[in-house]
Amino acid sequence: MNLNVRLYGNLSRSFENYDSAGGLIIELPEGASVNDLLVHLNISRSRAGMVLIGDRLVKKDEKLCEGAGVRIFQPLFGG
Repeated sequence: MNLNVRLYGNLSRSFENYDSAGGLIIELPEGASVNDLLVHLNISRSRAGMVLIGDRLVKKDEKLCEGAGVRIFQPLFGG
């Protein structure tokens, strides 16, 4: 299945040709989860603060579906 993945914060710096306007098109097998996507992208669970599919916040074990728009944010800190 194909996914459109957008990375936020410093996460995109790991990808030399990352297109901030269009993101990445990633192909994963059917039944893959958010965690499988993170492993594929070599993003540790601790570096992925929030993951959204569309406008919905999801857990790392959430199953992905064809054409999903996935947004991955680094953890946010502040004070």
